[in-house]
Parts: sequence; C-alpha cells; structure tokens
Amino acid sequence: MSTISRSIVSGARSISTLAIFRFSDSFRRLPTSIAICFLSLSSMMLNIKIIFANFDIMKRSLDFGLLLFRVLIASLMLYHGLTKLLNYENLKDVFPDPVGLGSHVSLILIMFAEIGCSILIIAGLLTRLATLPVITGMVVAAFVTHAGDPFSSRELSLLFLGPFLVLLITGPGGFSVDHFLFRKKKWFSRK
Repeated sequence: MSTISRSIVSGARSISTLAIFRFSDSFRRLPTSIAICFLSLSSMMLNIKIIFANFDIMKRSLDFGLLLFRVLIASLMLYHGLTKLLNYENLKDVFPDPVGLGSHVSLILIMFAEIGCSILIIAGLLTRLATLPVITGMVVAAFVTHAGDPFSSRELSLLFLGPFLVLLITGPGGFSVDHFLFRKKKWFSRK
C-alpha cells in the first residue's frame, strides 16, 4: 500500500473515531452529528474502495479459474475420446448410428469432437468454435442415442454437456491462445 493510501486510511479512521465520539454527544448539535455521520459513512466507503482497488487481481483469478476449468474438462473428454481411438477396430462396426451416416462415420465424427476439439480447448485455441462439435456430440448422445435408456445411461453425456456449454458462454479466459491472438476483437475475448 502506498504512503498516500496509508494516510487516507489513517485519516478516515480518525474521522470515524471522531464521528462516534460526536454522535454519542446526546445529539446536542444535530447538524454537526449528521455531518460527521456522513463523513464516517464516506470513510467506510473509501476503505471499501481501497480494498477493491486492485481489480486486476480479481480478473486474473477468474482467468486462472477458467484455465483450470477448461483444462480439466477437456482432459476428461480427451481421455473419453482416446478410449474410443484405442478400441477403434472393435467399435467401427458396432458404434451407434443415431443420424444415419453409418457407424464408421459416426465414430470418426465423435472421435474428432472428443480428441481434436479437446486438444484445441486445452490450448485455448478457437475455444468457442471447438466446443460446438463436443456440445453437438453430447446432445446427440444424450437425447438421440440414449433416448429410451434410463437416466444413468445419459448421465455422462449430460455431465459433459454442462461444462462445455459454460465454456461456450464464458470463453477461454485470459490464459489462452485466443486471448493473445484475438484480444482486440470483441467476439473472441472479454477485453
């Protein structure tokens, strides 16, 4: 805290103490008491303003939170996609075909969404665009492929759907490739 801030805070504290002393003076001088109470309230507001003056710390913590959220969620989706890639030979003929493209094409599309888009999201590159195939895949899995199944079968795709919708709305945050490449453009960054 700078010396100017310290002097302002100490002056505000002394005004607050004076206000309490004057306020308890049995309201002999009502206009003076009201003025000092106003000064006391304004000094409290000054203290609050000094506490929140460093808003950049709050913004950076939000950016760090979005980084952590983005990396964790996309890493889980990447793992989910890599299991499909490792079992590709077994899955290519039996994978569900919910939209009529064939099971082989459906498997390739969902692997693209789960592996390729997850890598882009982890890096923070074209994050909002990369969430769209993942969201589409999870909507199809939850509401088309597992439409008649019990909720426990749809639960995983719905659990993935929520966080990726949040990433679509919030964007990648300040610690991303998007932020450094497109920081002037409003549609890719919060700045």
